[in-house]
Amino acid sequence: TDQRNSHQHSYQVQVYTRNNTLAWNSQPQLSSDQTIFIPITLTPGETYTWRVQTALAVPQSSSQSPQSPTLLAWSDPLAFDVAPDFPSSAQWIGGRNTLRTEFNLTAPVTRARAYVTGLGAFYFYLNGQRVSDNIMDPPQTSYSQRVAYVSYDVTKLMQTGTNVLGAVLGNVKWGYGDVWCNMTVAGSPDGCRILKAYLHLDMADETSVTVVTDPSTWHVRQGPVTWDHLFHGETYNASQELPHWADHPLATFGEGEWTPAQTMSPPGPGLGPLKPTLLPPIRVKESFTAVSQRQINQTSWLFDFGQNMAGFVTLKLATTQPGQVVTLAHTEILTYANNDVNNTYCKPNPVQQGLRHEPCAPHQQLGHPHSISDRFIGDFNDANMTNVYIANGNSNVVYTPFFAYAGFRYVLVTGLLSPPTTDTVTAHFAHTDVEEVGYFHTAAVKALPNNASSLETPDVLNGIHRLARYSQLGNLWSVPTDCPQRERRGWMGDAQVSSNQAMLKFDMHRFYVMFLANIRDSQELGCGTRWYRPCAASTYKENNGSLPDVVPYDGVGGWPGCIVWQVAYTVIARNAYRHYGDVALLKEHYAGLQQQMEYFAGSVNPANGLLDKTGYGDWIDKPIAGYPRSARTPSGSVSAFYYGLALKYMMEIAITVGDTTSAQNYESKYNATLIAYHAAYYNSSVGGYNPLNIAQRGSQTSNSMALQLGVAASAGVEAEVAAGLVADVVELNANHSTGGIVGMRWAFPALSQVGRSDLALKLLLQDDYPSIGHMLAHGQTTLCESWGCNSHDSDNGSYNHIMFGGYNQWLIEQVSGVFASSNATCSGWCHFDYQLDATVVLTLKQASYSIQSRFGWIKTAWSWNPSTNDVTITMTIPIGSATTLSLPSKLGALTLGQIEDTATQNVIHNQAQLGPGQYDLKASYKG
Repeated sequence: TDQRNSHQHSYQVQVYTRNNTLAWNSQPQLSSDQTIFIPITLTPGETYTWRVQTALAVPQSSSQSPQSPTLLAWSDPLAFDVAPDFPSSAQWIGGRNTLRTEFNLTAPVTRARAYVTGLGAFYFYLNGQRVSDNIMDPPQTSYSQRVAYVSYDVTKLMQTGTNVLGAVLGNVKWGYGDVWCNMTVAGSPDGCRILKAYLHLDMADETSVTVVTDPSTWHVRQGPVTWDHLFHGETYNASQELPHWADHPLATFGEGEWTPAQTMSPPGPGLGPLKPTLLPPIRVKESFTAVSQRQINQTSWLFDFGQNMAGFVTLKLATTQPGQVVTLAHTEILTYANNDVNNTYCKPNPVQQGLRHEPCAPHQQLGHPHSISDRFIGDFNDANMTNVYIANGNSNVVYTPFFAYAGFRYVLVTGLLSPPTTDTVTAHFAHTDVEEVGYFHTAAVKALPNNASSLETPDVLNGIHRLARYSQLGNLWSVPTDCPQRERRGWMGDAQVSSNQAMLKFDMHRFYVMFLANIRDSQELGCGTRWYRPCAASTYKENNGSLPDVVPYDGVGGWPGCIVWQVAYTVIARNAYRHYGDVALLKEHYAGLQQQMEYFAGSVNPANGLLDKTGYGDWIDKPIAGYPRSARTPSGSVSAFYYGLALKYMMEIAITVGDTTSAQNYESKYNATLIAYHAAYYNSSVGGYNPLNIAQRGSQTSNSMALQLGVAASAGVEAEVAAGLVADVVELNANHSTGGIVGMRWAFPALSQVGRSDLALKLLLQDDYPSIGHMLAHGQTTLCESWGCNSHDSDNGSYNHIMFGGYNQWLIEQVSGVFASSNATCSGWCHFDYQLDATVVLTLKQASYSIQSRFGWIKTAWSWNPSTNDVTITMTIPIGSATTLSLPSKLGALTLGQIEDTATQNVIHNQAQLGPGQYDLKASYKG
C-alpha cells in the first residue's frame, strides 16, 4: 500500500492437501500483526499448498471517522513439502562408487519425490539425468549425531516403462581420514562409501510405489572417478566411462560389468539418525573465463581468472588421445620472483611426507588406481588440489570434477596437445546458495596518501566491502569454513566474528539453523576417549556443556576449545534472533546455551573472578619481531571479554524466552564480570587496559573490548581509555589497524562509541601495510589470513579468510546509518534505528543500503550537498517495520535546522518514529 503507517490488522492462513482438502486453518481474520513463524503441525512426507489473506488498518487523522480494516485478496497458493520419516526398509548399501537399480511403471506418475543421502557425498540420477544442480550433497554434519538427507522433486523425470536410478559416491569429509570411516579397517574406500535412498511415487491410478536401496535390487561397479580426496583432488579415467549407465536396462550391459550391491554396516563410530537437510544446497553461482593465459612450456598453460574463489573448473578439449593425462593444479597466488606458479611450500612434511599448499607437482602419479595410503597426505597445511583427467581418445570432451573443490584464482593446466582457446578452462564459483539480500554502496573515495608506500587506491571502501563479500561466500560450504584452499573446517571463531556482517548481506537464516544444530550435536556428543575427540585434560568429562574449536569436530583444534571460539554458540544464536526474529530457534537451543554457560561459570578463575583461560586470543594481529603471534593483547583478557559478552547476550535470550529468573542470574554475573575485568586489567597510571611494552596504553583491541563491554568504572576512566585508544591509532600506528580477528570486529564500533568515527574511517581508507586496503591495493580479491599476505610477515596463511571481516559490519551500519534493533518483543527488522554519523556524512557525502527483510524491502539512501547544506534522505519501510530517525545535531560548524517531509511539506522532528511507507526527507543545516 502507498498509505503510510498502515499495519496488518488481522490474517487468515489456510493449508490444503494435494486433493484440495483443508488441512489447517487459522481463525478467520485472527486479530494479530504476526507475519512470520506461525507454527502448524502437518503430516510428514506430504505436499501441501498454502495461502493467506490479510486485512490492513489504515490510520486516520483525529478529525476523520474510523474506517474498517481493508480486506485484501487471497494470495496465490504456494506449494511446499513436509519432510518424511525414512522407511526402515531402506538399507545402507555400497560396494563400489557407482550404483544403479531399475524398475518398471505401468501407469503415469502424478508426484515423485526422491529422498537420498550418501557418505561422504553423492550425485543422484534418474533416467540418465542428474536430478538437481546441487554440488556434493549432503551437507557436513557430526555424522555420529545426525546424517542429513536431501529431498528432490523428480516428477518430470519419471516415465512409463523402465526407469533407472543411479548414484555416484565420493569420500569428501567422511572418507578422507580415520575420523569417521577408517579405510584401512574397511579394506578400501569402497568400504566407506555408502548410500541410502527412498523414492516415493504417487500414481495416476491413485496407488503408490516405493523404491528403496536394497542390495537385492541394486548393482554396483567402479566408475571413472578412480580416486578422490577432498583436499587433494580427484582422478577421472575416461576409459572407465560407461555410456547410458543410468538410463539403459541392466540387460544391455556385458556380463560382470555390474555386480550386486552389498549391505553396508555403517563404519566408524556409528551413525546418528537421518534428518532432513535444513539449509540451501551448494550450487555454482558465478562462472569466469580467464582474464589471461600464459604458456609455461610446450604442454602447460597458466590461466588467471581474475578472482580468488572457492569452486572448481571445467575442462573442454576438442580432441584427445587415448591415455593422454591432463592435470589441473590450483593456486591462489604466483611467486613474487618470476610471476610463476608458487611452489614455495612444496617441501617434504617431516611428519607425513606430504606436500604443503598448492599447486605442487601432483601427488597423483601415473599408475592408477592409487593406494589407500595416499589419503594420509595431510590436509591442514598440505592441501595439493590437483585434478587429473585421463582421456580415452574421444572428441569434444567436457570434464568437471565430481568430488573436489579448491580455493584458487590461477590454474596450471599440464598435458595439453594444442594451444588452449578461451573456453578450454572455465572457473566456477560455488557455495551454499544463500540469497543475497543486502546491498551497500558509498562514494568512490581514494585511499589516504599517507606516505610513499600509499598507492591512493580508488574507491577503496566499496573495494574492501567487495573483498568481504567474496570471502564470506567462498567460505559457505554447508558450514562456515575458515578457508577453501586447505582446512575447509567450521572454525567457530571465524564464524562468530563475521556473523552479523554476513546477515547484513545474505539470507543466512536456514544456514545458521543448520550450523546451530551442528553445534548442539557436537555438544551432546561431548569430548571423550575416542582419539579424534579427546578431552583436553583428564579432569574434563563428556557432555559437560563445552564445545570444540571446530564444528563438526574431526580432531583438529581443541576440545574444550578456546573461549572465543566456543562462544560462537551464543553469539550466532543471539545475532540470528536479532536479524530474523525466530524465537523458536532460541527456545530450541536454550538448554544447550545454558549448559555452555554452566560450563563457563565452572571454569571461572577463583583468584580474579574471570574466565581468563588462555587461547588463540586476538588471532593474527599485526606481528612484532621477537614476539609470538597475537602478542599485543593477552589472550586471557580476550576470553574474559567474550565471557562477559556471552552473559550480556544470555540476559537478552533468557528474557526473550520468558526465563526471568535466569536473566537475573546472568545479569548478576555480568555485573560481577565488569567489576572483575576492570580490577584485573585496568592500569590507572597509563589510563588503559592491559598495557604492555609493545602497547604502552593498551592495544587497540584491549581498549576497544573494554569500551564495548562497558567495564570502565567511571566516565573519567572511559575518557582516559578513549584517549589511549586514539593515541594508539594516531600516534603509535599512524592511523593503521593492529588488531587481529577480535580487534577487527570491535575497534571500529569502539571508535564510533567515543565520537571518533573519523579515525575508524581512516583505518579503512589506508592502502599501505597493515590495512585491508593494502590487500586491495596489491591485487587481492578476497581477504587474507594475515596482514601482510605473506609479503610483510611470516604468517603463511591463506588468501581467502573471512576472519578479518568484522569491519564490514561497521562499514555497512555506520556509513549507511541503518542498525537492526533487537529486544524480547521486536527483532527481525520489525524496528531499526536510522542514525547518521556527522563525520561519515561530511567525509563520504553519500551512501545507500537496502535489505530484503522478512517484512519486505527496507531501502535507504542519503546524500550531503555542501553547496546547499542539505542532507536528503529517501527511505522505504515495509508494513511490519518501523524506524527511529536520528540525524546529527551538528555537521562541523553547521547546526541542524528543520527536517522537511517533501511529500507532505510537514516538518518532522529529530528522533521521530517513522512507520511503514515511502519518505523523501530534507534536513537543512545552518551556519
